[in-house]
Amino acid sequence: MSVDVTSASAFHAVSARRETQRDVAAAAAEICADPPAGFRLWDVITITGLASKPELNGMTATIIEWKGDKGRFDVCLCDGTTFGMKPPNCVPTARPTIEGEEKLMAFAVVDGDSDFGECHLCNDARLKLVSPYLQCCGHSMCNDCAIKYQGSAQGCPFCRRSFPTSVDEALSLGKRQCSRGDPRPFYHTSACLSAIKKDTCAASTYMVALVDRGYAEAKLTMGVACWKAGFVALGTELLHSAADDGLAEAMMKIATALEFGQHGPRSLDKAAVWYQRAAAKGDPIACLNLGTFHFHGRGGVEQSYTEAVSWYRKAARLGNTQAMGNLAECLQHGRGCERNLEDVGKWLHVAATLGDTIAQQMLEPNFNWRQPPPTDFLVRQEFHKVMAKRLGISKPAELSLAELLADTPDVDRRVYDVLGDRVVGHVPEVSLSAEGEAAP
Repeated sequence: MSVDVTSASAFHAVSARRETQRDVAAAAAEICADPPAGFRLWDVITITGLASKPELNGMTATIIEWKGDKGRFDVCLCDGTTFGMKPPNCVPTARPTIEGEEKLMAFAVVDGDSDFGECHLCNDARLKLVSPYLQCCGHSMCNDCAIKYQGSAQGCPFCRRSFPTSVDEALSLGKRQCSRGDPRPFYHTSACLSAIKKDTCAASTYMVALVDRGYAEAKLTMGVACWKAGFVALGTELLHSAADDGLAEAMMKIATALEFGQHGPRSLDKAAVWYQRAAAKGDPIACLNLGTFHFHGRGGVEQSYTEAVSWYRKAARLGNTQAMGNLAECLQHGRGCERNLEDVGKWLHVAATLGDTIAQQMLEPNFNWRQPPPTDFLVRQEFHKVMAKRLGISKPAELSLAELLADTPDVDRRVYDVLGDRVVGHVPEVSLSAEGEAAP
């Protein structure tokens, strides 16, 4: 396989465009004043003292946005009507409780992720979920699995019932599951009411119930919504709380906002710290961004091609195709690693197989990138289990640690000599690169 290595810099050109976008975003960021104390997004309020429309006085509504430039809330009545309202005309009111809310069970964040956004069949994390009404018993399902089981006579693989045939049927099933205190139906019912029924008032009640019970994924969802709706301080507080719970995606939202100067002052130094925290949880984009920071010496981190390669490699093994391209460029020029044109082509092959259009264009025109990448190369890279499945690796690497260390520098052999068999079966903790470098 030959590859046009002269164009490998196309991937780092994406990083250059990112720098431009960051500057533009920071210059354009306008932070409106937060709403008065005592109000938050999706609060239920009672309208009072309204002279222009006295017939609305005494009615309840839900706050859906704060317009700081006008000093008004946008509120939504239960019939979907929205209009602006000044804070003095809004009196906070207790929200209605949901059956099963008092039974909500603990839901832990493990390794930076909860399983709200993970398919419970194939364990593929952070995939876009299908319409919530297809998940009749509240379990998450990715598009591929849903399509597979929709065409099956078995019905739902979790509860063995037929999939709902209408949104109303799905909501009825979801609410029944909510009454048992499982937080997943709360989350999916909220999504169904919001995205399909367009009922913001009812949807927010389910989400706020999860937030009030301390669920990290719900705090993330509401925090992002607060940022979009003008509740900047509340959004930041919720995202920091979700990050403190260990949710990597919340850490990434904070880091990105700091990097681009969104929802607050821009700070590359603080962004680097949050990327470090998310990378420690195994977030591939955080690893990619840390690699880019080290590559350019940005955000208060040391300029080091070696560190950049280590982070690029970690992100690449987690399936990030941008990192694969950046790693290919470093391998092409020998930046932070030994020059290896053969591995340049292999990494581009993997990225192209995963759908990266830049990698596809860089491979020679007559190269069939749809053919599976070399298995021995994939095994050596110790891909994350999700990427291993997508790339056709049916089981973990069977190479012994001694075989992996056979052609590596003395420093890595010394690690093996000291630890011996205690590290066999835990090779990812050593994180050896293809050239024997120790990854972070």
